[in-house]
Order: sequence, then structure tokens, then C-alpha cells
Amino acid sequence: MDDQYRSLDFGAILPVAIVLLIILFPTVAAIVAPRGRQGTFFVLTLLFLPGPFGVAAAAIAQPREGKPPPFTREFWCGRCEARNFVKNEVDTYVCWRCDQAHRVPIKKTLGGFLDGITHKYFMGGNATTPHNIAPTPSPRPDSRTDWDERIAQAETTAAEKQARAKQLRARAEELRRRGEEH
Repeated sequence: MDDQYRSLDFGAILPVAIVLLIILFPTVAAIVAPRGRQGTFFVLTLLFLPGPFGVAAAAIAQPREGKPPPFTREFWCGRCEARNFVKNEVDTYVCWRCDQAHRVPIKKTLGGFLDGITHKYFMGGNATTPHNIAPTPSPRPDSRTDWDERIAQAETTAAEKQARAKQLRARAEELRRRGEEH
């Protein structure tokens, strides 16, 4: 019987550990990182956050907010803090999350075919953007009454949606009570 003590052979374990730390973990961190930040998390995991710490940091990283689409502006709802994209020629909008109506200033443009040129060459447009066709603006309200009518219409729509949501909540509660009774 051979009762000799055998030690672990670190000669075989060390190359595997080095491969994991130098190649595998940074690659996995780059794969799970948000779009546009893969290289950053590869280098961070390689140099500063060894092993699974770098992978975890890349996995919980939040993606950065993108730019608004062409011919739109970004506004944040004052009620629910939701991000809304509003066309340049629009002066009111309804928040997609809470249905709150908001007024916004109309963005000044050059008018005519120069709008497309401004977008393409000065605002980051691409080659497929038509540079001689301007977007069709929505009719601008002429008086205070038009403003009030548009705001009232948006508020009515929001109120109808809220009333419908209230009905649906009441129906769900009724069905839940019926389920508990049986």
C-alpha cells in the first residue's frame, strides 16, 4: 500500500488560472457590457477588476441614453420624469407614461429646404437624409383659444385614459374578490 502524501501540481493549475484571468473574464465582461462600452469593460477587467468582479461590474452597468431621433427634441415629464421625444414643430405633447399634457416652445428652424440641409450637415444627419425636403410642420395655433382648445383636448384624452384605468382596476379587484370567495 502506498500511503505517500501527494501535493497539488500547481504547474497545471497556474496556466489555466492565467488564461481565465487574462483572456476569459475580460472577454465575458466585454460581451455582457452595454453597447458602446465593451472595450472599456474589457480593459477594466483586464487591469483593475480581476476575474468575476469585472464581469459583475459589466453586467450591472447601465446603458447610456442615446440622442433623440432626427427632427425631434427631448423633454422630461415634470410629473413622472419620463423621457419624451417631441417633434420640432409641435408645441404640446402628452407624456407617454402618465398622460400629462405639456406645452413646449417650438424650435426655431431656418424654414424651406434649408431645414434638411441644416439637419444633414450640421446636426449629424446621414447620407440618406433628404437635404432638399423639409418636414411638413403641423399647423401652429393662431390665438390663445387655439392653445386652450389643444390643451383641453389633451387633458380630456388623459382623463378618459385615467377613467378607463380606474374601471379596469375596479374590475380586477372584483375578480380577485370572487376568486377568494370560491
